[in-house]
Amino acid sequence: MGTTIVKLKRSAVQGNIPTIAQLVLGELSINTYDGKIFIKKNNGVDSIVEIGSGGIIVTEQQFTAAAAQTNFIILGKILGTPDIEIFTNRLVDYKSEYSITNNGVDTTITFTTGKLVNDLVRVVMYK
Repeated sequence: MGTTIVKLKRSAVQGNIPTIAQLVLGELSINTYDGKIFIKKNNGVDSIVEIGSGGIIVTEQQFTAAAAQTNFIILGKILGTPDIEIFTNRLVDYKSEYSITNNGVDTTITFTTGKLVNDLVRVVMYK
């Protein structure tokens, strides 16, 4: 009987985390440099979660902006106090460019300047 080799999506780049566009629901990805495993999940919205680390939990949500859109709602309350990085079209949005409000159910990110139509806004949360 032959040997079957299964290869998961992987990266050998330090700190690299897959985006929700790079994985299908339930698919695993490995960062061989950092020794981390990620999975795409959906509890009403797609997100990327680091599994099995017992340490940092990473979730990600992506949005495609409408013209002049300033508010983006993250479904579900953000538990604890995560560190958040926000990117627009792969460029970092600085904390002075947005505010975060949690109403106990959902979390809203409000930008001081509206986004352009079809801007890709990516929110990465580390806890």
